[in-house]
Amino acid sequence: MPVVASPSPGATATNTGRAEEDPRLKWGARTRGAGLAADFTDLDRALIRAVTGEDVGLVGDGDLSPFATQILLDRRHRRLPPGREIDLSYLMRTSRRLAGLGEHNPFSGDALSRAVHFVQSRETGRLDVVL
Repeated sequence: MPVVASPSPGATATNTGRAEEDPRLKWGARTRGAGLAADFTDLDRALIRAVTGEDVGLVGDGDLSPFATQILLDRRHRRLPPGREIDLSYLMRTSRRLAGLGEHNPFSGDALSRAVHFVQSRETGRLDVVL
């Protein structure tokens, strides 16, 4: 017959002592970058590395560059829907939108130039037909 063991008198639902034994049981616990890696596509990660030099699989939310943070926010808020890769249209639209807000624009200057170059270099070999 199964037996249910009762917790010690000082234990609560959030303080059972097991949380100290197993870090997976702690509220909000996650390995560095675990949530971020799922939010970025492979191309997002390659673009961010080309523009900022950072590996977003190894950093936490608070450690992201403004450029990577903007891409993450756009992915999470569906301005950049799943399955859609970053293209020149997204880069320019985002740059204009951020410039219009009057705040720091991570999609400007050298960062924007490196991003445009990266996207254009991926598009070489493509044939665009206009009728």
